[in-house]
Amino acid sequence: MAKQKIKYGIISVDEISFKYHPEKLSADFNADNLQLGFDNSLEALDGQQELITVDFGVKYMYKGEEILQSIYAFHYQVDNLVKYVKLDKDNSVKIETIMPRLLNTALETMRGIILARTAGTPLAKCPLPIFDVEETEQK
Repeated sequence: MAKQKIKYGIISVDEISFKYHPEKLSADFNADNLQLGFDNSLEALDGQQELITVDFGVKYMYKGEEILQSIYAFHYQVDNLVKYVKLDKDNSVKIETIMPRLLNTALETMRGIILARTAGTPLAKCPLPIFDVEETEQK
């Protein structure tokens, strides 16, 4: 199935939280023991201004301890945003079609942020994996 053309862009990216504890990485650090977790939430939506904010976070765990936690707010402008927003019967908001693309963009940006913030440490050699959120959701 061909992807729908959607015009969107990042307006800004704001740090909410960044915690890194390289001292918890032992001398025998093995990247195979890293566990990653991701979280995201819709924080703001303005259909008239065509603005949407998504908080995106990642957590690195090593041997049961949190090594890194990074959360950023990604502010996007999306042409025809109201076209992708659906209000369910229980008044919850569902963002259709565009959310995987916004999350992919957040993931790619977060990868760069973490690489820059961990430069010169063992985690710099453990970037976030490359995957397509859209394909992952369809499986």
